Amino acid sequence: MTSWPNDGKLSALNIRRACDASLRRLRTDYIDVYQMHHVDRATPWDEIWQAMQVLVTQGKVLYVGSSNFAGWDIARACETARARDFTGLVSEQSLYNLMTRAIELEIGPPGAPILHTPSVVSMGNPHAIFWVEDPTAYDLAKIGPLLENHPLFPERANITLAAIPARDHIVMRTWERGAGLTKACGSAACASAVAAVRLRRTGRKVRVSLPGGDLTVEWRESDEHVLMTGPVEYEHKGRFAASLTAAGAV
Repeated sequence: MTSWPNDGKLSALNIRRACDASLRRLRTDYIDVYQMHHVDRATPWDEIWQAMQVLVTQGKVLYVGSSNFAGWDIARACETARARDFTGLVSEQSLYNLMTRAIELEIGPPGAPILHTPSVVSMGNPHAIFWVEDPTAYDLAKIGPLLENHPLFPERANITLAAIPARDHIVMRTWERGAGLTKACGSAACASAVAAVRLRRTGRKVRVSLPGGDLTVEWRESDEHVLMTGPVEYEHKGRFAASLTAAGAV
C-alpha cells in the first residue's frame, strides 16, 4: 500500500486489481461471492459500486458481500446500490469470536462514527477498549458515561481509548466504571494489553502509558497469567475514626 489514491483499500482500480489477482490465484473464471473484508470510509460508495458493476458485467463476479461492516455501513451501501439499480450486498460475515472479542458498537453520526467496534475483555470486571489514533483527541469525560451505561453493558463497563504507536507500546486513557476519568487503571491496562495481543498488534509484553505514568504488562504464555508491574509512591497516612469501625456502623 502507498499514499496514492488508487492504492486505497476499496478504490475502483484496486478492486479490479484484487479481483484479477484472486482469479489467477484460484485458477477460476469467476468468483461466486466477492467479499469486502473491511469498510473503507475514504472511498465513496458510488466508486465502489461502479467497480463492482464492471466486474459483474464482465462475468468475473456473481455477487458481492461484506465482512465486519457495522449496521449503518450496510444500510448506506445498500441504499447507494439501490440508487444505481444494482443488487448490492447479499451477505455479511461478522467477526464475533473468542480470539478478538470485538462487538458492534458505534458512537457518532450514522455511517461516520467517531468510535466503533471495541474489543471487549473481562479482567473480573468488564472493559471495552476502543482503538484510536490519539486517545487525547476525544472528550472522554462526555463520551465515557454514555458508553459506561450503554444497554450492551448491563453491569456497566470501564471505557478505554487506546492507541498502539509501536508493537511494544500502548497509550491509553480510561473512564472507570463508577469513578469517572482516572489517571491510572490497572485492570484497564491489563485488558488493553490482552486485547492487543488477541488482535496480533503487539507482543505479549508491552509498556502501557497512562496519564499517571507507565506500567509494564505481560500476558505470560506459559500459564496465561497477566502480570502488571509499575512504580509505587507513598500517598499519605491517616487513621480511621473509631466510630467507623464500631459495631453496627454503616
